[in-house]
Amino acid sequence: MRLYQKPLQFFSALLFVGGVGCGQPQPTQLEKSLLWEISGQGLTQPSYLYGTMHLTCPNQLVVPAKLQEKLANTKQLYLELDMDDPNLPIAMLQNSAQKDGSTLKTLLSPQDYAIASQFFQQNVGIPLDKVGSMKPIILIGLLYPSLLGCQPGSWEATLIQLARTRNSEVLGLETVQAQFAIFDQIPAKDQAAMVMEVVKDPAQAKQELQKLLAAYQAQDVNELYRMVAEASPTEAQFEQVLLKDRNQRWIPKIEQAAQAKPTFFAVGAGHLGGKSGVIPLLRQAGYTVKPVPLNPTSP
Repeated sequence: MRLYQKPLQFFSALLFVGGVGCGQPQPTQLEKSLLWEISGQGLTQPSYLYGTMHLTCPNQLVVPAKLQEKLANTKQLYLELDMDDPNLPIAMLQNSAQKDGSTLKTLLSPQDYAIASQFFQQNVGIPLDKVGSMKPIILIGLLYPSLLGCQPGSWEATLIQLARTRNSEVLGLETVQAQFAIFDQIPAKDQAAMVMEVVKDPAQAKQELQKLLAAYQAQDVNELYRMVAEASPTEAQFEQVLLKDRNQRWIPKIEQAAQAKPTFFAVGAGHLGGKSGVIPLLRQAGYTVKPVPLNPTSP
């Protein structure tokens, strides 16, 4: 059995859904919703939690009126990263390279590298030698425009724009260094193999991505968690590093921010569900977390 059964689905979950679980899905079941209200534990005003898809086609970036209303009722926006930080692009570039100096060319056979080079040139328009020193798993992200069939937009950028209109501060739950360190937990050889699985079967990669997008559009956080869990590495240490540790580190920061002022939190939708998801952890901490309907007929 291969370590990575569905590499693009795994990568999508990690970068663009944002959370990764491992092994079998947990039994925790949540209502279908991407927007959740956080109250209780002495909060004088509610805060809100929203599950994002980090990259998606612009026609799917329609901001519901209810989401705009709840965002307007808060005083600050927390994302996974402080994407309003002008130093963020430099920090991301500095942390994107393989730490051991290896490149995709040294990680693949000459035959596979030639196949990958041709694929990147045709689908990305960039010579693979120019970007081959990046962590291999990040290279899959360069394929997203061709896999999605559009130039992707960002929920985070959209939310930042809305927050700026109200002069709301934009902050982050974790640093670039912490987020990129996640990739270093996956052996470079395995990352390179994931790249090749996408390169050799882009039709399957597109199908897996469309399934994730369909679950996201349906606001089905349970299905998203299930798909992510099935696509993830099987080793228990990855579950701890990629999902549980991150969610648990976020909870004190979420509590502190919500106690200080009403806050809008937006994290990858894959972080919401499962036994160790942000919603169950907040409930365990004593908060009331309830879904906010986003459909046009909701009150």
